[in-house]
Amino acid sequence: GRQGDGKKVLGFITTEMIPWFLFGLNLFFSLGAGMSVKFFPIFFADECGLSPVTLQILYIILPSVVVAFTLIATKLSKTWGRMQVIVCFNFLGIGHTLAMALMRSQYHNAEVMVTVYLLRCGFQWSTGGLAYSIIADYVPKEYRGRWNTLESISSFGWSGSAVLGGHLVKLSGYSTTFLITAVIQLLGVVLFAFPITP
Repeated sequence: GRQGDGKKVLGFITTEMIPWFLFGLNLFFSLGAGMSVKFFPIFFADECGLSPVTLQILYIILPSVVVAFTLIATKLSKTWGRMQVIVCFNFLGIGHTLAMALMRSQYHNAEVMVTVYLLRCGFQWSTGGLAYSIIADYVPKEYRGRWNTLESISSFGWSGSAVLGGHLVKLSGYSTTFLITAVIQLLGVVLFAFPITP
């Protein structure tokens, strides 16, 4: 259902501010993801020893995992609420990213790391539709085109952070890069998702 006016959460949030909070959340997630997403295939090849064929199979399976998680998220949102599902799934996704950062002793274990990665992507990539549905509730139809334009800012941030991520991988390795990704995305949830979650 439609979210409340938000004032009962922190006292200063109005309905007009809710889409901006979701934009901030998306921006932080884009900045964090951009640092690591491009380097996961290299990580799996270098650290886990996956062959090119196995990598292709992994990325063929991945969309099906995301679809399954999206169906679960949509169903849960009917009883939990959309923002509650977004926050929960984002937290679980961040937790799996953090696990990839801290499980260095398991990097040789491809089965474990691939499983953690698929769960990470499933949780993090399955709530976009819920977020857009909330934005659609609070942004008048005549202004929705402007919100689509704002998405290009997130895309630019994603590309910029990918450059930074490349330098981090070279200087500090994959573990540190994944850790920073998790921290940035956690900040996004705390700053922009918590305040608008009833």
